Amino acid sequence: MDTKLSPQSLSRHLPPSSVGEVLPGLWVGNLMSVFNLAHLVQKSTQENNSNISNESNEEKKAVVTVISVLSNKNMIRFAVDALAQQRLQQQHLITDADISHNNKNNDCLCHNQKYMDIKHVIIPMKDTVQSDLLSVLPNVLSAIDDALGRNTDKLSHRDDDVTIPTTSDDCTKVQSQIIHDNTTGPAVRNDFGDSIENVCLVHCAKGASRSVSVLIAYLLSRHPHR
Repeated sequence: MDTKLSPQSLSRHLPPSSVGEVLPGLWVGNLMSVFNLAHLVQKSTQENNSNISNESNEEKKAVVTVISVLSNKNMIRFAVDALAQQRLQQQHLITDADISHNNKNNDCLCHNQKYMDIKHVIIPMKDTVQSDLLSVLPNVLSAIDDALGRNTDKLSHRDDDVTIPTTSDDCTKVQSQIIHDNTTGPAVRNDFGDSIENVCLVHCAKGASRSVSVLIAYLLSRHPHR
């Protein structure tokens, strides 16, 4: 019978958190980096606001898309649970913000918080030389475009948790074993600002093979002159 993996057990095999920014708002990381979404949003916002006046540096909605390139169903479940915890935290922030909005005399610490609408895309792919990267590239590249706001129509209709189908037999077997999280992300309200911050994290288990290969392909496809 499968058991859920704890952060403590995974930390014996993986770095606590390993992330790096590839392009503004586009990050690559390992499995444990899914716990640090607020930090990624903060870093992305600081860089984007470095050349912006304070008048436009208002509260923003952050749409954060996590793309998990994984095959182990326990690791996939672990990522899903980690994102569910952060969605719950966002619901608490929104509730506190509503209370503060209705009671103008009450100073709320969450006024300076970034509100995250967390989305999750799962790309089932094993970390082996036999894995067919080309079969998943069209979908994963489109998912990154969606996450960064290049395909805004598609992004607005994407479910909060999505599994991208693949043509690989091995990946199809893995896909059938995925534990889906039906918890929907909180509907982030625009009462505190109309600007949207798009952040995308592409990760695998160690952040060194599958996720890096995907992002190299993305750079070659979307930014060939960089």
